[in-house]
Amino acid sequence: MTRDAGELLPDVPRPWWRCPAALTAFHAQRTFFGFAMAWPLASWVAGTMKGRSGTDATLFDDGGVLLAEALRVFAPVARPLAAASVALLLIAFVVGHAALAALLDALAHPRTIGLLGRIGAATSAVPSFCSCRSHRSS
Repeated sequence: MTRDAGELLPDVPRPWWRCPAALTAFHAQRTFFGFAMAWPLASWVAGTMKGRSGTDATLFDDGGVLLAEALRVFAPVARPLAAASVALLLIAFVVGHAALAALLDALAHPRTIGLLGRIGAATSAVPSFCSCRSHRSS
């Protein structure tokens, strides 16, 4: 099968292993935000359980009495931590969709356009990812 020199061929999607930078950035942001959300509570529990044998496993000994006590002690800190977590969650939502858009753009379009071009192409698709409307064909 021969192709004319003037014929424009559609971009052929490339396999995931051909764009390691986009894939690494996607998973790096997911890892970062996962640790950022879990670290405060995990470090508080670790500090509370310091000195006990079995660390956080002792929360569930004797029917979870220590877990209930830890939640009671944690109650004054819960509201500010929840507010910070919601703010971080919203930032992670937008950044995660931008990273997903960049990954999908890198997979779908094998052209080399540079970092700023890739970011521009990816951010133009973010509103479509964040839309809550359903798209039905008539």
